[in-house]
Amino acid sequence: MITVTATSNGQTAGDNLTVTVSNKMLLNVAAGTGGSANGTGAYDYNSSASITATPDPSYEFTGWTGTGIANANSMSTTVFMTENRNISANFRLMTYP
Repeated sequence: MITVTATSNGQTAGDNLTVTVSNKMLLNVAAGTGGSANGTGAYDYNSSASITATPDPSYEFTGWTGTGIANANSMSTTVFMTENRNISANFRLMTYP
């Protein structure tokens, strides 16, 4: 709680204010050509956010790029939210012999 006091023309007025601080970190999850990804949102500081990549038919997941990723090679993993983050899911077209 914060107390605010103002004085004007010799008169003093005061009021108590309650301040709520939201410490949300923003996660932007994008997908390259060949798939989709989810997990974009606002998360509490120091939390783990779940992200998931899904390749389109004939494509394969090749990994995540960005920082704070628990396992960059897993299609489903988490991101440690200690700051705003931009994460990308990467895919490639499968080739057959």
